[in-house]
Amino acid sequence: MCDRHQLKERMVGLTQDCGSDARLTIYPEVNHESWTVTCTNPELYVWLLDQAR
Repeated sequence: MCDRHQLKERMVGLTQDCGSDARLTIYPEVNHESWTVTCTNPELYVWLLDQAR
């Protein structure tokens, strides 16, 4: 795993430690074009609609 992925996992972990439901999904096969895959993932919308302040 490269350092930038470790940093992302650490940031998500720290926000989760503070009570956040932050999630990190890495699509190694799509490189920078992750938006298309993400926006077609129904779990994203379930998660987004479950968020509140």
